[in-house]
Amino acid sequence: MGKNIFFLCETFSEEARKLHESLYNSKVPVRTIVIEDDGYLPEGVESVLEYFLKKNNKDNKNNKNNKNKVSLDRPRFFNEIQVPDYWEISATNSNGAVHDKNKERARIYFTEPLNKRHVKIVDWVDETGIVRYSDHYNSVGALFARTIFNNKGEKVDRSFFDINGKEVIVENYVTRDILVDLNGKIHIFKSKTELVCFFLRKNGFKPEDMIVFNSLSIPFFVSQRMNQLYGISVVHADDGDNVTGEKDNSYGQNDILFWQEPTGDEIPGNMKIIYSGAQRKINEGNRIGSDTRTGRIFVQNRESYNKLISLGGDPKITKQLGYVYSYIRSNQGRKEVLICTNSDQIESLEYVVETLPEIHFNIAALTEMSSKLMSMSSHHNITLFPGIKEKTLDSLFEKCDFYMDINSGNEIVSAVKRAYYNNMLITGFEETVHNKEYIASKHIYGKNQKDKLVGLISSAATDIEFLTAELEIQRNYALESSPEMYRSVFNIKG
Repeated sequence: MGKNIFFLCETFSEEARKLHESLYNSKVPVRTIVIEDDGYLPEGVESVLEYFLKKNNKDNKNNKNNKNKVSLDRPRFFNEIQVPDYWEISATNSNGAVHDKNKERARIYFTEPLNKRHVKIVDWVDETGIVRYSDHYNSVGALFARTIFNNKGEKVDRSFFDINGKEVIVENYVTRDILVDLNGKIHIFKSKTELVCFFLRKNGFKPEDMIVFNSLSIPFFVSQRMNQLYGISVVHADDGDNVTGEKDNSYGQNDILFWQEPTGDEIPGNMKIIYSGAQRKINEGNRIGSDTRTGRIFVQNRESYNKLISLGGDPKITKQLGYVYSYIRSNQGRKEVLICTNSDQIESLEYVVETLPEIHFNIAALTEMSSKLMSMSSHHNITLFPGIKEKTLDSLFEKCDFYMDINSGNEIVSAVKRAYYNNMLITGFEETVHNKEYIASKHIYGKNQKDKLVGLISSAATDIEFLTAELEIQRNYALESSPEMYRSVFNIKG
């Protein structure tokens, strides 16, 4: 193939994570680059900001005046935030706070999973409760960024620090300028787009390379800008040859948009630019000019795809493509149901338990359970796990083959997603479900249809062929794809 492939995403959102996972599972040789780094990127994912911070670190390895001795080689716990003497740090399983007697001084926000209480951001507030600056911590417990706010709570600037506490990057939210200290020289960029283009060129980007992106914001702007920076044009010849016989610097539409967002009442303006250039290639043929490098759009949401086509999106350019999931295990059809909750408001629990006496129900909570819920332990087919430990929770996801999303209140431990990756059959009530992305619509019932929910579990637990068919429906609803389909998109053989 010869081309390098760069997957450029603004943030490492859940959708970006799934696309990265799909490319990796399909053995597509791609570099995933994140523009807005939150400090908790997984291994194998690169960061534009971290690149410059690490470049600076190489010149400061022996710096003994380390003001930022905060790298713990692990995430920082909530009670490891530095505060003045006599200030109190407190936390729940979802967030934390800092108080000076009765006065709130800071709000602590955790990274997922929230129950581990690993610090991501600390908002320090003034006497009126307005946030004046935010400290951002990363996966090794270091303070890697600080955002400053004005007295109206509006962002002014954000500084990024290397591991020694030296300020390396400053992003000004008022002027939009970004200053980067690289090898002792200050580089000034007028936009985030300029910074990312500079990063790509520093990392070996060539005009014939491919940019895969999932946003019509900065990643799209970067795709548009790259050919301008190299002084080349996007020109197409159907046979791949220069029709004039002369050498030039022209390349086809290599880049791909993976559209993962809902589609509104009209096609987004930047997407219209893509359609315009790609359609000219299809309609005119031979050698034509274009103002975009992007020639294909793959939509990763069923409803969004249908809406785009109904609005006039060209089906020759616009295709639907799902995800290649990393399933942990197979479903063995065991009569074990899991429910994760921090509330005693579990819809129709008594009815479900009494109607399915042959099914064993495991109810797990990170917190202590109320007396109302504890009283349910009188049923022979219920086991309660109040204040569950991580190892025990892991074992429940391993042994249970059904997940019921019927608890009110917030979802805990990303339970639905975790159940999906464990190949559990997932069902719930319309009024209680938390993550419909992984639950087939036909497996979601109204509260007045509890008999149908019970019927689904009963049939699936006694008929392996029925269970297999319903799991297939669940995977199709979540847009499961195959490595072969992804490799064909990138014209990778074998």
